[in-house]
Amino acid sequence: MRKFLIFFAFLIFGVSASYKADALHISPFMVVFDKNNSATITLNNRGNQAKVVTFEWNRRYYTSDDVVDILPEGQTSPGYNPADPYIQFSPRRAILKPKQAQIIRLIVKRPADMAPGEYRSHFTIITDDLVEEKVDAQANAGGVSGLVSVNVSTGIPVFIRQGETQAIADIQSANVVATPQGPGLDVRMSYNGTRSLYTDLYIECDGDATQKENYVGSMRLYVERESPQRTFAIRKLDISQCSNPQLNVMGVRDLEWGGKLFKQVPINMGTF
Repeated sequence: MRKFLIFFAFLIFGVSASYKADALHISPFMVVFDKNNSATITLNNRGNQAKVVTFEWNRRYYTSDDVVDILPEGQTSPGYNPADPYIQFSPRRAILKPKQAQIIRLIVKRPADMAPGEYRSHFTIITDDLVEEKVDAQANAGGVSGLVSVNVSTGIPVFIRQGETQAIADIQSANVVATPQGPGLDVRMSYNGTRSLYTDLYIECDGDATQKENYVGSMRLYVERESPQRTFAIRKLDISQCSNPQLNVMGVRDLEWGGKLFKQVPINMGTF
């Protein structure tokens, strides 16, 4: 293991972003262990119903067909390394009353021979309603309280980055295509990075690079996702009069590429 001084208590990208499972507010929406070995996740019950919250790990990865799948315990997939074997967390279970918060602490244990690269697992948060069940006193003197579960779950990605990692990609094509819902922008890339990178895509028209109305969508570039492809709806964007349209891929929530132009390529307008 390469040992580092802890430069940050933890890395949180997108401070204002969070997941919401029912009335449970979860922040941050992703955790990155880079040179740090500790982090926290905050759960906040904003509803009026008490919650029982439990946690487990989930290994989500992209297959060779660019489809998200779940990796069963004990199995491996090329390019994907799970993070959960190296992470301890507490508590394992929590009961949150209405308007109550809970902090989950995560600690990374890096072995001395940990190979360089990126490791990723999803921290899955399972939420059940804690409901008091009324029982007929004649059938059971004094009554009984029970747990009625309404299963809701969500997961946040947790990354461990060991040693030096890089984000390396090429845009193979960016073509305007016809879809049943109207014109779409088909984007195909090749990714050879050793760490994941989240990106936002914008259409640059006449030098206007990243205005909100030119936002196309987001693309997540994972290490094992060698040929990412996605078609975005652009029917609300009128680019037919745009001269020399460009696709700008902006890095987000990344120390190196966050808020910066990662890649740019001309857009092929096709017949539109």
